[in-house]
Amino acid sequence: MLGLKTRLAYLTLYWVGKTPRKQTSSKGDVVKLQVQKALNATEKLKDLAVESESLISEMEQVLEDLLDVAEKLKPVSAFYDEYKGCSEEVTWVLNKVGEKYHYCYLKCPEKKPSSIYLGSCIGWNALKNAFKTIAEFVAGIEKLSNDIETLKTLASELKEAAETIESIRLREEAKEQEAKESKT
Repeated sequence: MLGLKTRLAYLTLYWVGKTPRKQTSSKGDVVKLQVQKALNATEKLKDLAVESESLISEMEQVLEDLLDVAEKLKPVSAFYDEYKGCSEEVTWVLNKVGEKYHYCYLKCPEKKPSSIYLGSCIGWNALKNAFKTIAEFVAGIEKLSNDIETLKTLASELKEAAETIESIRLREEAKEQEAKESKT
């Protein structure tokens, strides 16, 4: 059984080498046309592989900078993950003179203790939304890193496929040359 890359190469040769029925005058012309189309496809695949490697290299450089930023923001992201289910609650007390004083607590039903004294109100909901955005950014950068690794793998497989097609094309040319030499 042929490997996946070899089957892909044969399918590509078949697809690229397909000629309209009206243009086929002789079998030799068809083979020449197929070989030429395969050569063109191989060159395009190689160019595409080289170009994709260049783009991936540029993406990796940008990713390094983004990973540095994400690393600095990870504590904020971890803080958000720990306290995302909490809400700010304002309570008041009367002092001896009868004046109201407001105190803020962070209420976390799933934590012990369930109330954390904040003192003055800090605008927890707005802060939590900002922390959520930062956490999503960090997660997005990590996903981007994984996606770039996948792209690198695909680019190398594309390059291998182009090389496989090239080797098949060379084998076919050698067979054609042998056939010509045997006829003479």
